Amino acid sequence: MVEKTKLKKKKKNENPWEKLLRRMEEKLRERNKRRP
Repeated sequence: MVEKTKLKKKKKNENPWEKLLRRMEEKLRERNKRRP
């Protein structure tokens, strides 16, 4: 049981794709904000 939760936490923290997608989305939002 404890191992399972640990794995879940690890997975959530170690997901480069999620980070990349979030960063890209933020960049797009910034661009849209600057463009009136």
